[in-house]
Amino acid sequence: MEWYAGNGERYSSVFFNDYYDKGQSSDTLNNRAEYSKENKELTLISQLNTSSNAKTIADHRLTLDNLGEILANKENYSNQSELFYLRNQMNTLKKKDKTQQELQAYLNENKKEYIQSVAKLVYDKAVQEENVWLNNPNDIVSLEQSLSKYYLVTSVLESVDPKLVEAANQRVEKIFYKLLQEELKNINIETPVVTSKNDTKENVNPEKATATSSNGGQAVKEDNTNKTGASKIASEKEQKDQLIEANKNNKENMKEVNHKDTNSNDTDGQMKPEKPEKPNPINQAIEQIEIYLNPESLNYENALLLANQWIDVAKDQPKEKLNQQFSIAVDGLRGQMKDPELSVEDALKKANLLASTARVEQSVRDEANKMLMPLMFERKANEAANKGEYYTAVLNIANAIRTNHPLERSREEMVNYANKLWEKTEVEWEQINGIPDWQEKAEKTVLPSYTLLAQLKDIDKTIEKIVGMSVIDNASKKMEGIQLIEVANTKANQNGKLYEALHYYGQASYRGVNDKKGFSDVANRVLKEGEKIEKSNYLSALEIYQILYKTPGIEMTGVKDKAKVAIEYLSTFDAANKKATRINTIEDLASVVELTHQAMNLGYQQAPAKEFMKVVSEKMLQTGKGYLDKNDNNNAYKCFEFLTRPQYATTIDGELRQKAMENLEKVKAMDAQK
Repeated sequence: MEWYAGNGERYSSVFFNDYYDKGQSSDTLNNRAEYSKENKELTLISQLNTSSNAKTIADHRLTLDNLGEILANKENYSNQSELFYLRNQMNTLKKKDKTQQELQAYLNENKKEYIQSVAKLVYDKAVQEENVWLNNPNDIVSLEQSLSKYYLVTSVLESVDPKLVEAANQRVEKIFYKLLQEELKNINIETPVVTSKNDTKENVNPEKATATSSNGGQAVKEDNTNKTGASKIASEKEQKDQLIEANKNNKENMKEVNHKDTNSNDTDGQMKPEKPEKPNPINQAIEQIEIYLNPESLNYENALLLANQWIDVAKDQPKEKLNQQFSIAVDGLRGQMKDPELSVEDALKKANLLASTARVEQSVRDEANKMLMPLMFERKANEAANKGEYYTAVLNIANAIRTNHPLERSREEMVNYANKLWEKTEVEWEQINGIPDWQEKAEKTVLPSYTLLAQLKDIDKTIEKIVGMSVIDNASKKMEGIQLIEVANTKANQNGKLYEALHYYGQASYRGVNDKKGFSDVANRVLKEGEKIEKSNYLSALEIYQILYKTPGIEMTGVKDKAKVAIEYLSTFDAANKKATRINTIEDLASVVELTHQAMNLGYQQAPAKEFMKVVSEKMLQTGKGYLDKNDNNNAYKCFEFLTRPQYATTIDGELRQKAMENLEKVKAMDAQK
C-alpha cells in the first residue's frame, strides 16, 4: 500500500494517486495545502509520513476549521469555554509564519469587539467567584475557578484589550497578597531566653513566656509574635524596655559596688562575705549566640533573634561582637533559604524571619520577601499533592513559578504534578466516555482539569518550555477532541452530513478522543455507500474508500481493512484504465488486460470491471487477427497465446478465449507447414 513519489520520500498509495497526477511537485503540494477548500485533501496531506511545510499548513488549517465548528455549537457550553476556544484560534493563528497579517485580519472581521464582550462576561464571573471566596476563605473551589478565569482573560486579550488584562492581573496580585498574609499569620517566630548560670531568669524580659525552641534549647514566644512579612521582630517599645532593663541592671551593679566600698571602709578592713555578682546578660547572650552558630548545634534563627534583641543594649566591643554575630546569622539564613535540600516549610520560616527583621539590610529583606510568595504556593502545592488533590497542586505550583520561584525543584514538581493530574483525568475520562449524559459529566469532572493543564502557559509562559510538559498541548487537543465528538454526533444525525461526521470523528480521534460506537456507525454507513457506488462509478467509490482509509482512528471501527482491499482493487482497475489511453504496443495492451485481471481477482467483480475486460480482451483478439492477416505470425501468436493463458480462465470470457485458442492453433499449423 505504499509508493515512492520519485524523490525518495514515502507516501501511502491513497495519496499517491492524487499526488502523481500533480507532477510530484512540492510547490504544487504546498499550494494544495494552502488553498484547497476540501477537508479531505487537507486530512490526506496532514498524514504524510514525513514532516513538510505542506503537512504543517494542512494541520494549521484543519485546526482552525475544527475550532470554527466547535464555536458554531457555542450554545452547548459556557462563556469561559467559548473564550477558551477563541483563545485557541488566536494561538493557532500566531503559530503561522504570516502571524501578524492573518491574526489582524481575524480580529478585524468584527471579532475583536465580540471577543472583548465574551471576555468581559468571563471577567465579571471571575470577580463574582473571587467575592464568594473573600466572604468564605474556606471556599477554595471558588478561588480556583476565579483564578482560572483571570488567567484566561489575560491570555486572550493581550493584543485585544490591555486595560482588562491589567485589571485581571491586579486582581490576581491582590489575591496572592491576601493568601500570603494569611499564610504568614501561622508562622510563629520564637525568641530565645538567656538564663543565668544558676538557672535564674532575672535577666529575662518579664513580658516573655517560656517555650521550647526548634533545637531543643530554651526559647520564648513573643506576645507580639510577627504575623506578616512587613512587621518587625521587636517593637520600639520592646527595644526601649530592654534598654531600661539593662540600665537598671547596670545601676544595681553600680550600687552594689559602692555599697561594698563603703562597708569596706567602715569595718577598717575587716573581711565580710561578698554577695555574688549578677551575671552580665549581654555577655551571656554573646556566649549563647556562639553556641547557636556552632556547626554542631547550628540555629541561625535563634542566633539572629538573640543578637537582634541585645544589639541596642550593648556598647563598644560587645555591641561590635553582636553585630558580627548578627551578620553571620543573616548570611547563614540566606544560604539556607535558597538550599534546595531544605524543606519548603523551613525555607518559608527563614525567609519570613529575614524579611520581617528591621535590622536586616534592605536588599536582603527584599530578596527574602521575593521568596515568600513562591515558597507559600509551593507549600500549598505539596500539601494538596500529598492528599491526591492534583488539580490544586498543579494550580499552586504554577502560581509558584508565576511568582518567580528560584529553585529548579519547582519545575520538577510542576512536571510531576501535571503528569499525575493528566493520568488521573485520563482515567476519569475513560470511565464516562460513551455513557449516557457523558457531556454533562465531562463538564463537571474532566474538562476543568484539561482546561487547567492547557492554560498552564497562560499562567506563566516559561512553563511550556519545561522539559516533560507535553501535557499542555495534549490537554488542549483533548479538550478540542471532546468538543469535536459532539460536533460529529450532531452532523451524524443530519441529512447530507455523513462525510462531515466522519471527518470530525477522525479529527477527534487524532486528538486522542474516541466515540467508538458513533464512529463505527458512521464509518460503516460510508462503507456501504462505497459498495453501492462502485457498481456504477468506480472513481467515486475509490474516493469514498480513500476518505475512509485516511480518516484518523479508523482502525477502531473495523472498516479499515475492508477499505484497504477496495482501494487496492479499484486503484489497480484505475491503473488499467489509465494505461488503456496510452496503448502503443502489444505489451501495453497485455498490461491493461493483466491489471484488469488483477483488479477482478482482488475483489472487483462489478459490471464496470467485467465490461472493461471484455473490451480490452476483444481488442487483443482483434489485434492478433490483424497481425495474422498481415502474415505477422510472431505478433499474432503473442496476442492469441496471451489470451489463452490458464490464469485468465476466470476473468476473460470463455467464448473469446475459445476463439483465441482456434486462432492460436492456426498460427501453429502455418508455422509447421513452413
